[in-house]
Amino acid sequence: MAGVSGAGKDIFAGADSGEAAFYHLQRNNPLGTTLLLQAALQRLERYPAAFGGISVSLLCSDIRERLRMLEASETVTEIVSARILPG
Repeated sequence: MAGVSGAGKDIFAGADSGEAAFYHLQRNNPLGTTLLLQAALQRLERYPAAFGGISVSLLCSDIRERLRMLEASETVTEIVSARILPG
């Protein structure tokens, strides 16, 4: 994230935490996945629906859905990475 500062850096850190969570999920670490997704959501929820070219609302919605799936103990193959799309 060289050259990115302030809110831009924070939003990319939130998105990155969300993606790192899926590494933990692939390693069969649902607790680590849950903690990283919760941390990502905390960082991202304070931004408008679209920020820095990213659809923050879609990303947050996807993260909430993944957390719901984890709480329901759905299998790893049913849980896919959150979408990071232009906003």
